[in-house]
Amino acid sequence: MLGSEYLPVATLDMANKRLNLAINGLGFGALLLSGWFLFQLAEEIRPGILPPTSFLLLGGPELLALVAGLALVIVLHELVHGLFFWIFTGERFQLRIRPFYAFAASPRRTIPRGQFVIIGLAPLLIITGLGFGLIWILPLSAAAVVLTSMAVNAAASVRDLFLIGWLFTEPPGNLVRDSGNRITKYARASEEIAPMAQKWMNLIDYYNMNEEAGKRLFVEIVKAYNGEGRYYHNMGHVEATLELIAELEFLAEDYHTLLLAAWFHDVIYVTENQDNEEQSAKFAYDSLTDLGLDGEMAGRVKELILMTADHDPPEDDVDAKILIDADLAPLAYDSELFKQQSEAIRMEFGSVPEREFNESRKRFFTSILNREQIYLTEQLHESLEEKARENISHSLAALT
Repeated sequence: MLGSEYLPVATLDMANKRLNLAINGLGFGALLLSGWFLFQLAEEIRPGILPPTSFLLLGGPELLALVAGLALVIVLHELVHGLFFWIFTGERFQLRIRPFYAFAASPRRTIPRGQFVIIGLAPLLIITGLGFGLIWILPLSAAAVVLTSMAVNAAASVRDLFLIGWLFTEPPGNLVRDSGNRITKYARASEEIAPMAQKWMNLIDYYNMNEEAGKRLFVEIVKAYNGEGRYYHNMGHVEATLELIAELEFLAEDYHTLLLAAWFHDVIYVTENQDNEEQSAKFAYDSLTDLGLDGEMAGRVKELILMTADHDPPEDDVDAKILIDADLAPLAYDSELFKQQSEAIRMEFGSVPEREFNESRKRFFTSILNREQIYLTEQLHESLEEKARENISHSLAALT
């Protein structure tokens, strides 16, 4: 199991038709170039050897030998990959042979980037070296078949070289998983995000959801919360919400579902939109059901998120009260921190004219202040209510 400190940072779909078309185009060019270059070297070893293009003019046994040689080199290419997968992982590799292509993979293991580079380069280096050795000792006709097969092997290595170049678009220290048609890069989470990754993966494990898909979703969630313009509704807000919910765990009826709702409650946040809660709730439901969470549980997460829109849950819904109280807890921050978070919210609405923004804030603060109580759980009502009302009253006076 890959620890939660490693997160998927990029995935390459090798079954993508456009990508395959581009790689095949490069491969055809490499076939012509490598055929010419290898022939120049081979002539130095075996003067009189036939160039690869000569097979276009031949038929019969020579052509059959060429076809067999090409098929053999494609399989051998993947077997060399597989051999090095086995050397580095100690596990049996996966080999798939199809009419027009083959591949070797190790889908259960992640491999350090340096080892994956060796795996990628091994067929090009080993088969090329072996080929020149055979050209030295075989009859000229057989040597020509080997030469052509070497050119095909070099062309097939274009895919490997492309993957190696793609791997180096990330900093060193990352890991790679090759599932055949899908290549995934993993990087160690930053010190800031690693604790949050562990909390998320604990939830994924609790509900027995797909670990790999769960990590990909975590990266997507982090990107959303830390996106451009997120000065308040970011990962810091999620972390603070989760911490307060943890303090009230003893009150919760379904603690883990409540945590899931906290993770998603502001994942969609566009200041121009009026339906952010609805969009966040839908995203949560779709994402969690895709991960394998029961539809009823995912529906409960969606329901909890929707109730953060008006902060007015049913009287008997304890979990909704906890989530809403945790969401509104920043209203009771100390004066300096409350000021900083108010400035962060203003920055999120940077495109909104000052007067329009102030009117919106006054409506929000007035609606909160007019509530019988801001915090719906007894614990937070006792500890935060007075400070929240003080902060709101000062803000309203400043906005008037």
